[in-house]
Order: sequence, then C-alpha cells, then structure tokens
Amino acid sequence: MQIRRAQSHDAAGIAAVQVRSWQAAFPGLVPQHHLDALDPVREALLWTGRLTGPRQADAGVLVAETADGIVAFASYAPAAHTGIAEIGRLHSLPEVWGTGVGTRLLTAVIQELTATGPPGRSCGCWRAINGPAASTSPPAGAPTARSRWR
Repeated sequence: MQIRRAQSHDAAGIAAVQVRSWQAAFPGLVPQHHLDALDPVREALLWTGRLTGPRQADAGVLVAETADGIVAFASYAPAAHTGIAEIGRLHSLPEVWGTGVGTRLLTAVIQELTATGPPGRSCGCWRAINGPAASTSPPAGAPTARSRWR
C-alpha cells in the first residue's frame, strides 16, 4: 500500500470510497433514503472540482492505494480558528476496516500537517460516535511536538 497526495484522476476512486463507506457505516444513523441516494458519479464530479480548483494553503487530500485502487482517503485544511488544522474526512472501504489502513493514513496526514504548518498548530478530527469506524483514536507514535489532539 502506498499513501500519496491525491491527483485529479483520483476523483472517481475517492468518490467510490466515500459512497461505499457511508453506505456501510451509517445505516440506522443516517436516513436510509439519504444513503440510497448517494451517487458516486455525482460525487466524482464534486471531487474533480475540489482536486483541480484553487485550494487553501496547508490543505490537501491524501489517498491510500493498493494494487486494487484507492481504498481510503483523508482531507485536511486549516480550521476557522488560527493555528488549528482540521481533518475533515477520513473514509475507507469496508474491506480494509480494522487492517490499520486508516491509522496509517491518519499518521501520514499528521506528518504532512506538522511538516508544512506553523509550530504549535493543533490538529482536530471529527469522528462518528457510533458505527464501525468510531474507534479511531490518535495513532500510536503520532507526532506530538507540533500537534495536539482535541
């Protein structure tokens, strides 16, 4: 598996991961009609715009990729509060849940943020409080000198 910055040609793979992860993780938490209406083609168009349009400094998307294609992605950007970075999305295919892919991706995002951001920046991550992916916590060995978990 490799983790790398997303490129515009990754939009369809990212969209497929986003849709499948939502449909697998959130039945019973999100109305089923919403999950059924998720469309990877529509999401791919949105992701193409996000990946090709202007972006904020210190913002980006990383993907985890295997020989089978993109299996997970994470997006990050500065939050509204100065000095805080926010991991806005971290999605993975159900087939890789529990394999450490999410932890490796989260670690890569933190490394990216601490390498490019100002000293003392905090890092926050929203997470679901229920569902199969709710056990995500700061990865062991995550950088601590310039980042904090909230």
